[in-house]
Amino acid sequence: DALKRRGLKGELEWVSEIYQYRVNYAVPDGAKVSVIIPSKNNFEVWKRCVDSLREYTKGVDYEIIVVDNGSCEEQRKQYQKHCEQYGYIYHHEPMEFNFSKMCNIGAGQATGRFLLFLNDDISIQNEVWMQRMAGHAALPYVGAVGAKLLYPDTTLIQHIGVISFTGGPVHSFCQMDDTPIRYFCRNKIEYNYSAVTAACLMIEAEKFWQVEGFDESFAVAYNDVDFCFKLTEKGYYNVSRMDAVLYHHESLSRGSDVASTEKMQRLLREREHLYREHPQYIATDPFYSPNLTMQSADCAINLDFRNKEVQLFTPKPVEADAFAECGKDQNVNRGIRYLEV
Repeated sequence: DALKRRGLKGELEWVSEIYQYRVNYAVPDGAKVSVIIPSKNNFEVWKRCVDSLREYTKGVDYEIIVVDNGSCEEQRKQYQKHCEQYGYIYHHEPMEFNFSKMCNIGAGQATGRFLLFLNDDISIQNEVWMQRMAGHAALPYVGAVGAKLLYPDTTLIQHIGVISFTGGPVHSFCQMDDTPIRYFCRNKIEYNYSAVTAACLMIEAEKFWQVEGFDESFAVAYNDVDFCFKLTEKGYYNVSRMDAVLYHHESLSRGSDVASTEKMQRLLREREHLYREHPQYIATDPFYSPNLTMQSADCAINLDFRNKEVQLFTPKPVEADAFAECGKDQNVNRGIRYLEV
């Protein structure tokens, strides 16, 4: 009924483990997804990504665009040969690594209604992932759509959404088991987040260009967070699809950002840059309750009492016959006890 009132096309899917329905929105007729994959000297990892995409992805028309920022001659030939074999678009342009610039280059060559930015160290695991993301991305009020990323061959969460904490952006429930039902089913059903990771991010091309794409001053880190913040500031809602489940071989392409002093310093500079651009997100997040902790990513209750006076109480005893009258009403639970404080 709600879909009909809103003029939307979609189907309901019963999610039995949480006793709720999710909405799977229909992909607009004739819509194509342009999959943009930055990659350099990483042919075998990239090939695993695109081979799994081609094997599993169903129900959506898509094209693949590879942006190579300077692979060696041997690797370049491998990329090019594979792209020619399967009709992928291959753009080779030697330059210093700049993730934002590479994504913008790919977006400039795209012909699809939707843009899907995908790391080359992703592997696809189910058939509906792109279809579910595209249907949601077509909603007029939705900006970026993210996926659930797990560590390879595990049920450990790598990403389901980004929260802006006191110390900077963090991945919600990172490195926690996806099997249990987490806080209010946040790992099982779709939720709005202030940001999603560009390791797998879909958006309508028109909305992408409305915010002028990725800011190329964020060469390595926080470009996706800045991008999503810009969308939120434009009035769009970013969302994570919990049924688009992929494996992410995290940092396999470039290595860890905390592996060296130089990389760590660059990470800190880009974080400072992020909050200069978006000061309203410093130590706050419009999609995260202030009643929850900013000390861990598990949505625990904020129990930081360091600067608060805690008043303990002792409940008064309840008389044995205090609920005699209530008990006459069969609709009243006899086990309830009201305590005066």
